[in-house]
Amino acid sequence: MTPTLTKTALFAGSIAALMTAAAIPARAAQTIGDHQVVYVDPTGTSDVVGVNTKGHDMMMKRARPLPAGAMIYRSGGKLYLLEDKKMAGGKMLFDGKADWLDRAVGGIR
Repeated sequence: MTPTLTKTALFAGSIAALMTAAAIPARAAQTIGDHQVVYVDPTGTSDVVGVNTKGHDMMMKRARPLPAGAMIYRSGGKLYLLEDKKMAGGKMLFDGKADWLDRAVGGIR
């Protein structure tokens, strides 16, 4: 392979790698609107969808309010709910989230 051809191949490979990385962006933070639900199925797939009047009535009857902050976590095929709460010393649990969240994987603030 000639030096020019080698440089061209390396450049093309670098561009392809950058395009692949750009094609998998971190998910941007989303807002859940009024009368919407975040549905997470057993495989971890999630959707944000609206609910009708019947759905709203069912939610109000059977659901419980969450505190100001909550996270849903999946590990080993199970879903976990982590609620923000005051820790010893008066700081909130999520105040330290920058130390334990991988921002490269998601778009959480």
